[in-house]
Amino acid sequence: MENKMLKVFAIVMAAALVVVLVLIIGFYALGGNKASTTESSSSTESSSTSTSTSSTSTTSSNVITSVDADDMYATGTHHAVVTVEGYDPFTIELDADMAPITVSHFCELANDGFYNGLTFHRLVEGFCLQGGSEDGTGVSTGTETCIKGEFSANGVENELADNYVTGVVAMARTSASMDSASSQFFITLSDSAATSLDGQYAAFGTIDAAGMKIVNQIVSDYASKVSDSNGTLEAADQPVITSIKITD
Repeated sequence: MENKMLKVFAIVMAAALVVVLVLIIGFYALGGNKASTTESSSSTESSSTSTSTSSTSTTSSNVITSVDADDMYATGTHHAVVTVEGYDPFTIELDADMAPITVSHFCELANDGFYNGLTFHRLVEGFCLQGGSEDGTGVSTGTETCIKGEFSANGVENELADNYVTGVVAMARTSASMDSASSQFFITLSDSAATSLDGQYAAFGTIDAAGMKIVNQIVSDYASKVSDSNGTLEAADQPVITSIKITD
């Protein structure tokens, strides 16, 4: 009888131990699920924040989509003389028939003296020289106004923007919006690399061989100062745009 009672006691204790183990395992399992849910929630918040940042970088209400009928810079050919500190001036021939909004906007900024004292902040050898950022970092949009992107990917016919070659001048923009160009512009430095830009950016001018000789000298003098693979030139190592003057 005593042996039988001991066996029953042992069975009861074993069952109780199993129940305790099940409860412990269940407790940790629930805790693990909670941690996983929190991580998912954090990831969603990060995505939401990123989306908000992108949307606020482009203010569609401030996008110029047309030009005035009497705007002298909205048709024909015009010229902008660019002077970089320490170099001879070079001239951009502006084609308003291809990009009337862009040329008009660029001429307005130049006539207001906006570019005077700004810099070229990005240099990628064999690809482009980029400048016109208000803060010299490429982050600043430059002005509160953006312009409609005049290129085929944005539904605008612009032959100059469909065939990028050396010496084409175009507006830089963000990847978030085709209508986000403001003040930054770039100069293409080769034919082969420039073809990747076809139909994607608003080309509005060209620089002839004499002008590109000066541009290439600037590139040669500053290429060793580039600090990363994106072509960044630090503030102390940026070519300074003394002035951009519209001559006609």
